[in-house]
Amino acid sequence: MKLIEHFLRFLAPDDCLECGFEGALLCAICVKSRLQSVPARCYRCYRLTPGSKTCPACIRHSALATVWVRTLYVPTARKVVHALKFNYSRDVANIIASELCLILPALPADTVIVHVPAASSHTRQRGFDQSALIAREVSHIVKRAHVHALVRYGQ
Repeated sequence: MKLIEHFLRFLAPDDCLECGFEGALLCAICVKSRLQSVPARCYRCYRLTPGSKTCPACIRHSALATVWVRTLYVPTARKVVHALKFNYSRDVANIIASELCLILPALPADTVIVHVPAASSHTRQRGFDQSALIAREVSHIVKRAHVHALVRYGQ
């Protein structure tokens, strides 16, 4: 974080997106009470599975073996995503990454974090790629490499 951002946050601290409490974009109370955890389950049929694995019936139709989900897209989660994508609040990426890291299993040392790039028109409009910010923060928290390995064509 840049020095100027620290200074601005000191002068005008963030208010919680949900309850308005001063001091954080999403206060600890709202995280705990409004972002309920999702049990480990298949992302397609929602059948409970160990480690959030795609179940045997659904794996035949998907290339994704495991999908970790922190919370459902409830109103609080919607506000968080909206703040990142449409209010250009870069700090929300830290909240999303921190919450995602709570459910990730221990990752092997050679794990590489890769993000799916946003459309270049959206990146130009926002001034940043929100998925890159989240991936960079996740890589920092879990101490794994983050690389820009994917390119979006046609947008």
